[in-house]
Amino acid sequence: MANPTKATMNIRINAVASMILQGVSREKILKYANDEGWGVSNRTIDRYIAVAREGFEKVAKVNLKFELGRALSRLDDLYARSVATQDYKNALNIIKERAALVGLYSVNVNAASDDNSKQRHDEFMDALKDWKNAHPEV
Repeated sequence: MANPTKATMNIRINAVASMILQGVSREKILKYANDEGWGVSNRTIDRYIAVAREGFEKVAKVNLKFELGRALSRLDDLYARSVATQDYKNALNIIKERAALVGLYSVNVNAASDDNSKQRHDEFMDALKDWKNAHPEV
């Protein structure tokens, strides 16, 4: 049998990717390929599976700065729209979500049981004092 075209391979790889997303086992993917008359070896199916997995890995490679910027921009836009429509309850929720996203709640100095938070707070305050001492003009 002739080698499949690139388009045919892409269709097959997409089908395999869909099956992987649905939790279909390798054995069932092999059976599907056989039932569909793909006429390829198990090794070729394994290559299709590998290519599909590589596609998942590419999706997982996230640019965190971009994603954070996009999320913050979306929240800012939603906040502006909420205030414009006088939906203050939603605006407050957006403020809280934005604060959580940027980590404003990660330091809780009132939690006596959280020594780590107190230590981070103290380190921040020490760094702030050092900065102020280095910049007396401010």
